[in-house]
Amino acid sequence: MFFPGIEQDVGSIYKALGLFVYASLHDTFGMAVVEALLSRKPVVVNDLEVFKEITLNGKLADLYPTNDHEALAGLILQKTLQKKFDEGPYQQAKELYAIEKHFKSLNEIYQKL
Repeated sequence: MFFPGIEQDVGSIYKALGLFVYASLHDTFGMAVVEALLSRKPVVVNDLEVFKEITLNGKLADLYPTNDHEALAGLILQKTLQKKFDEGPYQQAKELYAIEKHFKSLNEIYQKL
């Protein structure tokens, strides 16, 4: 468990992680989940609609039923024991959430104005 407090260099925190677990009960987007995926970290999140959307219904991360602590514990144990990281979720997240893609979309919106 790691609680860094306020941190300017978020990338170094993600680099230090072996697994990213996000157990929020309410979230509007979940930028931390996207950052973890783009940091090539295995991700475990609950099945809130926002996380289903971000992870393409669990294709990019492991989902567990909200408030099911046993399922969460099982996924954490499974991921902790897993030795090899799957590059697939990173590649898909990179295509979906790359900053260049975001800037291009914003530019297209501004050009239409």
